[in-house]
Amino acid sequence: MTEHGYSCCPYPNAVCCTDLAHCCPSGFRCNLVIQMCEKWMRIPMVKKEAAEKPSTPVRPASPIQELQNNAVPEQTKSSNVYCDSYFRCPDGYTCCRHPTGAWFCCVYYLGRCCLDGYHCCPYGYDCDHTYTQCVRRGLSYPFSPRESLTSIPASPISTSEDKSIIQETPMTALTETKDGIPESGVIHCNDKLYCSAGTSCCKDTKGNWSCCPFPLGICCKDGKHCCQYGLKCSSTSLSCERGYTHIPSGPREHAKSTEDML
Repeated sequence: MTEHGYSCCPYPNAVCCTDLAHCCPSGFRCNLVIQMCEKWMRIPMVKKEAAEKPSTPVRPASPIQELQNNAVPEQTKSSNVYCDSYFRCPDGYTCCRHPTGAWFCCVYYLGRCCLDGYHCCPYGYDCDHTYTQCVRRGLSYPFSPRESLTSIPASPISTSEDKSIIQETPMTALTETKDGIPESGVIHCNDKLYCSAGTSCCKDTKGNWSCCPFPLGICCKDGKHCCQYGLKCSSTSLSCERGYTHIPSGPREHAKSTEDML
């Protein structure tokens, strides 16, 4: 609740800060001096968004909403955990949302999703500041001395589309740009060259354009490689990094003029 009415915080069971403009995740406290959320680590505060007026009248809350015609939806009959209408995880898993919007599957039931979007912890544990350990503190709130940490390794999260846990995936090489009459929905590098829809333009050290096969791809400094959005190029540009995970990169193909094909 703000001085102008209700606002929305992206965290479930969030803590609303006293400045009426920010909020923090559950279990954190607001530090308005440094604009951070504090627990045993610090994360930036999130600015609230204005609440939208519902398009239909709001009904009083009830514990269970009756099903029409006593029909059980097919989704509830299956042994899958549905993240949304398009992605699902195996039964007993927990859906975790990556900061970029993609869904991942946590191997734990009622698992705690880490803020990096790639790790999770069992119920009752929290992610540490490196997101590589799950910690549980024996605290009696408030003002009790903290006991030593009990930690277990954090579990990597597998994607909803792949049953295996992703650790290393070879990157796709850059492809050539095109000139001539572009097709609809292409990515324009300049007024003459373009890449196909769903890719990104990358310029090499000599100023030549190439195509990265990923949307919003990250172009590496060597001009020969690129990484997916959410990853970063290593100092050698030979691999893509995500936390402590290194994904090998692939070689690039030189750009060719489509005039040779006409």
